Amino acid sequence: MNFIVAYFILRSLLFKPAVALVQKERAQRDELRDDIEHNHVLITKKMDKRQQLWQLCREVYINTKPVVDDSELFIFKRLHIPIEYPIISDDVVEQLITQTTDKLVKRVSNDYL
Repeated sequence: MNFIVAYFILRSLLFKPAVALVQKERAQRDELRDDIEHNHVLITKKMDKRQQLWQLCREVYINTKPVVDDSELFIFKRLHIPIEYPIISDDVVEQLITQTTDKLVKRVSNDYL
């Protein structure tokens, strides 16, 4: 008889609040799992939509881009400027070489002396 009285006292004072607390925590955990699953589904749908939009943009670009046979040739034709090299006689070249070397020797010797 004392055991039954002790059991009912423990059950009502100790076990009932503990069981209620555990059930409350389980309900919160289940609610969190449901929220996580719902958000995961929303994110997956958004990613699929973005993927579809990306594919659509790629298709539009591929279908509307201009056709260029040789892209490098196309660019270089627009940028090519003909260069005309002057024809210089050998005497003038020799004279320029001697003037340049004389000026360099003079500058180097002034800097080190």
